[in-house]
Amino acid sequence: MINEQESKKEVMNHLAGSEDIKPKASGDLAGEKTSMDELKAEMGVKKESINVHSMPGKFVAASQQKNVGGASPGPSGGSGKKVLLIAIGLILLIIVVIAGVLFFANKSVPFLNNDQPVVTNENTNEPTNQNENINTNENTNTNENTNENINQNENINENTNTNENTNENINQNENINENTNDNPEDLIVFDSDNDGLSYEEELVFSTNPNLEDTDKDGYKDGQEIVNLFNPLLPGKDLLTSGLVIRFSNSIYGYLLLRPKTWIAKADGGNLAEILVIPNTETGESFSVSSVNNSGNLSLSEALVQNADILGSSANFDNYSLAGEGALRSRDGRKVISIHGDYIHIISYDTGSLGSANFDSIFEMMLNSFEWSAVNNNSGEDDEE
Repeated sequence: MINEQESKKEVMNHLAGSEDIKPKASGDLAGEKTSMDELKAEMGVKKESINVHSMPGKFVAASQQKNVGGASPGPSGGSGKKVLLIAIGLILLIIVVIAGVLFFANKSVPFLNNDQPVVTNENTNEPTNQNENINTNENTNTNENTNENINQNENINENTNTNENTNENINQNENINENTNDNPEDLIVFDSDNDGLSYEEELVFSTNPNLEDTDKDGYKDGQEIVNLFNPLLPGKDLLTSGLVIRFSNSIYGYLLLRPKTWIAKADGGNLAEILVIPNTETGESFSVSSVNNSGNLSLSEALVQNADILGSSANFDNYSLAGEGALRSRDGRKVISIHGDYIHIISYDTGSLGSANFDSIFEMMLNSFEWSAVNNNSGEDDEE
């Protein structure tokens, strides 16, 4: 429709003196069609040569419809502006409302953020305090109790060590008293010349108690006695000195040296129990016990079997007696050995006083000990 109007205006503008045509262009649609037909007739154009298709009204804008028909099909121009202004106002109002909501929403967020940390901190602090209290009670109490017990044990050990040291000091005091006592009659163990012989042993061998080397051969008197030499004459053996006698027990197959002034006898007439008794009043004695080894016991087994008289096996060390294996107590005063069919126990009994005046003589007896042939028909034999 618009194209048709534009074509009509073009034709009207190019035709001179056509004053009667222009008024027709401002008429209604029917008039327009009539004018068009007349115009076409005057131009010699056939009516049927042009096909005109009109556009449906719903696709034509309101302003165009007004121009075509001469009247507005919709609302008037003034009312359209009012509607437009109202719409714009509503849009602005909505924008303002949204902006206000966003503004207040943004202002409320910090308050929420500030409140939440406060609540979170309170909850966090409460369990933390509870954990600290629990740990403090459990750990502190346990550690304190443990430390106290350990300290008590350490104190007990210290006291034990102190007692041992005290005992050692007592022994030292006894030795000091012995060395400083000038009265020989009151002496129990005394070695004034430090030659290895006690005062009692000096009397047995007639050596000088104030001279360590009586024969002046370069050897102390005690060394010579222990090694079976004569302390009175240089280079002479002890057996030929006349100071000792050889004791022989052929029933049980052994012999040894004993001081000549001492007594050797069978206890109760039984040669299995030989006693050697000093001629002093100290109460000391020596014994040699022989027991049949019917069970073929070893040394360790024999020691356990005789523990009632020998004591604990832990107090014995290896030893050699007359060239054969033996065990000797750590104090040196008990020896156990097995020879042939017999278990032999050699002991030095210090008596009720507990003094040891003859340690060197006991060492001499052990060093002179020999094994001999067994003769069941013979008895004790002291050889001059």
